[in-house]
Amino acid sequence: MKGVFLAEKRKIVKKEISYEGVFDSKEIYSLIYDWFFKRMYIAEEPVVEEVVKKDKKYIFWETEFSRSPNEYVKFNIVVDVFFNDMKEVKVKYKGREAVLKEGKVKIEIEGEFITDFESKYEGNALSWYFRIIFEKFLFRPEMDEYQEELKDEVRNIYMYLKRYFNLQRDIGIKP
Repeated sequence: MKGVFLAEKRKIVKKEISYEGVFDSKEIYSLIYDWFFKRMYIAEEPVVEEVVKKDKKYIFWETEFSRSPNEYVKFNIVVDVFFNDMKEVKVKYKGREAVLKEGKVKIEIEGEFITDFESKYEGNALSWYFRIIFEKFLFRPEMDEYQEELKDEVRNIYMYLKRYFNLQRDIGIKP
């Protein structure tokens, strides 16, 4: 009898950024996508939910970005962006009049570490057992290195976005 085993998925790290003020939502999307594409991540189709109430808008946007450093390990980074109490404002931005958004932004970044994502070592209970033994004991240092690499990736995108929002605060764009 053939057993059904799934790839192991572990949540390794989670970071969160909050910002309140004036921002360009399209620029935020571009920053996130550009950062991941430069590092050879593949983006899943985003999930977008939008609600409009009177003069304010609420948007939730989630995208998963994935990259496989080898045929056994996969990095999956989930980025959730929440725009709350968003309204359009006219400001002077980058030397000209622009219509930007004012409101609250919250970004959650979560790194997931997936092993045997193609289920190559899951044919039967014996191969699954050996996969676990090899992963937990023989290849432990290599698995730890990959987990650290994933943590670094999440920290790097977090710091990149944090610098962007700090710059927005320093510029002090006012409606």
